[in-house]
Amino acid sequence: MKILCFIVLPLFFFSHGLCQTYDVLKDKLSERPHFGGVMGKYLNNPGLIFEPNVASVDGLIRFNKARPSTYKIYTNRLESILLKYQNEFQYSLENVYDCAAYQGYRPQSEWNTICRHDLTELGSMCSKQQGFGFEDGQPCIALSLERIENWLPEPYTNDTVPEKIRNDWYEYAVTVHCEGEDPVSKDNMGPILYFPAEGFHFKYFPYVGQNGWKSPIVFVRLDSATPATVVRVTCTAYAKNMKYDDLLNTGKVSFDVMVD
Repeated sequence: MKILCFIVLPLFFFSHGLCQTYDVLKDKLSERPHFGGVMGKYLNNPGLIFEPNVASVDGLIRFNKARPSTYKIYTNRLESILLKYQNEFQYSLENVYDCAAYQGYRPQSEWNTICRHDLTELGSMCSKQQGFGFEDGQPCIALSLERIENWLPEPYTNDTVPEKIRNDWYEYAVTVHCEGEDPVSKDNMGPILYFPAEGFHFKYFPYVGQNGWKSPIVFVRLDSATPATVVRVTCTAYAKNMKYDDLLNTGKVSFDVMVD
């Protein structure tokens, strides 16, 4: 009987504790509706994705600008991504339209269509012809938001816009801001250029299941990062209804760059 108690009681307390832990997690997650994505499926807003995300699992982008073989894997990755945004691909879809005239939201009656992506908005400094900046030691990193069904960004006002982007925000765009994550990175990152400067325009949203929908891209260019120094960059996407969760990495993304 004593042996049975020694076995049963620990199992009871373990299972009771496990159930309590599950209840806490269940309550925590039930506060947040689901959406498309990987970890972000537990939050009703998108994560931020960076490319080229290859060669390693820790987000390190390392290359020598004098040796194309060290960065070819990155430029090939960026080129393959942009191919899906080329006009040849977009014109093959019947529901793609030119939205250049829209300065703000599109009417809901047009949400079943897709806005054509104008790659010239990404700038010549981050083009294939310029090696996406890698050949000059000024790498361009492509950012995009996770595809979240029915997610529509909300604009800030002059009273609600965060101080960090007050001088750079555009009313009808998800503004992107990148900075060094630690003192060494802040001192060695150098200036950041954004293409397009305003960020992710609202006209591309929401995704409601349209065939061929692609999340817009913003290129961030590290213009003069200190050589032979690992720079950790954190980029944040700003919208009034964007939620941030460090555990699930939603609304922001971090990556490391080292130019040899």
